[in-house]
Amino acid sequence: MNHLHAPTALGYTDWLAAQRLSASRLRRFFAHPFKNALIGALRKTGGKMRVAAPLFWQHRFNGFIPEAVTSLVWRHAFYEQATTYFLLKHLKPGDVFVDIGAHFGYFTLLASSIVGDTGKVVAIEAMPATFAQLQKNIAANALTNVTARNMAAYSSACTLHFKHFDPVYSSLNTCGEVRGVLEGKTKNVPMIDVAAMTADAML
Repeated sequence: MNHLHAPTALGYTDWLAAQRLSASRLRRFFAHPFKNALIGALRKTGGKMRVAAPLFWQHRFNGFIPEAVTSLVWRHAFYEQATTYFLLKHLKPGDVFVDIGAHFGYFTLLASSIVGDTGKVVAIEAMPATFAQLQKNIAANALTNVTARNMAAYSSACTLHFKHFDPVYSSLNTCGEVRGVLEGKTKNVPMIDVAAMTADAML
């Protein structure tokens, strides 16, 4: 992968740290044997643990392990290599970034750092429990350029019926087909109603 120009919102040292994103997935997996073992043990026992994981641009990501996004950030200080590179390459100070399905806020935090005080981030998250964790990350990192909305973005204004998983399995929350078969979490999933509107109307 070609090296990208370091965005001005991130320092040179931070950008050098970001270059580690290009390491192979297998190499990254074996780089943290203790963390991998703890995540595996929590998955087997059904336990969870709060963590505040440092990110490569000096924010901190608050979440739960063994939740999928938090576990990756806790091990490697980043999540979704290709999307992270895309934002680092294309976002600029002063831009507006809309994070639909913001989850706990990884891309919200990254975009906030890049667009800076002259930019704006709108973070949209449908699930109340997930939204609460997003708000914690916004507050913990003192982000003043982020507006968060606890709604679902949809093709029309309506009420959607979401399957609501425990925060550890929050990436499985859906108003569509049940996911999470491998995790064995599809039985007796509670349902909640979530207000929805179009992204245009929301913005």
